[in-house]
Amino acid sequence: MTELNSTQNTPSVPGAESRIRFAPDTRITIKGVSYTQVFSDEEACVLRRLDTPEVHEKFTFAELLDLVAHGLLTEEPGAFSPTVARLKVGPNIKLSDLKPEVAELVRFRQFICDEFLKMETEGQTSRSDAAMEQTIKVLFGQWFTMLVQRAPGARFSSQQTQGTFKIPKPSTVRRWLQKYEAADFNVMALCPLKHKCGNRTDRLHPDVRDLLRSSAREYASLLKPTMVKVYEDFVEHFDALNEARAQKGLPALPKPSIRAMRTEIRNLAPYHVDAGRNGEAFAAKKYAYIQGKNNPEWPLQVVEMDEWKVSLQTLLKGIGSWEKLGLSTREDLKKDLGRMQLSAAIDVRTKCILAMQLAPTATTDLAISTLKMAMSDKNDFAKAAGCETPWDMAGRIQTVRVDNGPAYTAGAFSTAAIDAGIAVDYTVAGAPYLRGSIERVFSTIHTKLISGFDGRTFSNVVEKGDYDAGARASLTIEELAQALVR
Repeated sequence: MTELNSTQNTPSVPGAESRIRFAPDTRITIKGVSYTQVFSDEEACVLRRLDTPEVHEKFTFAELLDLVAHGLLTEEPGAFSPTVARLKVGPNIKLSDLKPEVAELVRFRQFICDEFLKMETEGQTSRSDAAMEQTIKVLFGQWFTMLVQRAPGARFSSQQTQGTFKIPKPSTVRRWLQKYEAADFNVMALCPLKHKCGNRTDRLHPDVRDLLRSSAREYASLLKPTMVKVYEDFVEHFDALNEARAQKGLPALPKPSIRAMRTEIRNLAPYHVDAGRNGEAFAAKKYAYIQGKNNPEWPLQVVEMDEWKVSLQTLLKGIGSWEKLGLSTREDLKKDLGRMQLSAAIDVRTKCILAMQLAPTATTDLAISTLKMAMSDKNDFAKAAGCETPWDMAGRIQTVRVDNGPAYTAGAFSTAAIDAGIAVDYTVAGAPYLRGSIERVFSTIHTKLISGFDGRTFSNVVEKGDYDAGARASLTIEELAQALVR
């Protein structure tokens, strides 16, 4: 018997002896129209259309072979078989259409059944409880060995090996075998049908469901109503709906509980809820799409730079830099106390800190000086700070990634970078996650270094409480710089 499909290599000009024989219960599709075979002889075959059963069409074998050659004829053997109809999980569902975990379970059951039938044919086992129990243990071990061979080096937890694929009982395997043999060894007979369990019809009247959904959308409002408030408004509209039905002589509809409202609200799209309650800008930032991870291939391919206002009050008076400050700057820094600006650069590939500089304010000169430091040897700084390891990470930078701060958007900074052969990559404003490496550095310094000194400032007045950072300041700039380097 010859069975054809769209992938077969068939000559476009067949000989006189060329014929096509379709298998029984086959669905034949020609140019999108489904047929079934009614009659066939040595010259042609008669097909009946499924959409209009009273219509019959005659095709010569030459015409059929030409349709196959051009990919216009396909067939589905056994499409009308009673066995296949009983096994269908859904419309034309195949093993590849199932969820991965369900497909893996079906393959596991097929492996147990096939191997058991082989051993039964060879007389190595029988279908008694004692014989099957021993055989199943052996087959289960072979299945796990096959898993390990399929994924070499992988480690499987007890849940993976004993959860879905726990050792089945003899009665369970006998039930699999009966289904498998009755379906002429069709693997879909082993597919679990748990997805068909339960009542999936909506228990709410369509009018009530529409009202519930429209009321739930009111939760996404800048007024930020609570779920209870949304439900109370829904009840008012629901009572009006029942009153309208009573006037028409229709029975009253049962009122959904607040739990149904909570469920409907939780089914709303998270972006829609955040955009409605907090604004589109907030939602766009929270759900920003980041295309993969930024993993440079070699050191100094991408360097991130930024400045951070150190969350620590430091003593400024009495050091050399104090006398160089102007009167207005001294007044801004309260003459003897201030929070310094830390300018830093990090190599994204190696996560090595290439430069760190402290200054009273963030300026373009500070940014240029930090960029220069990143390409220079810093062993002298390390020795002065008493470091045990050298700080010799430096080299030619390919790209420097910065934000849109005035220190970096100034022409002097871009000119200095271009003169050094460095490309400047300006990230989108208000998106610090695009410079995650340097932002993580500042976060680590704040939590693991600054928090250990007196004079620490806090992120807000509630967290600060009655703590007077200025009165407790005890660290000079030189001591802070030494602590950062070490």
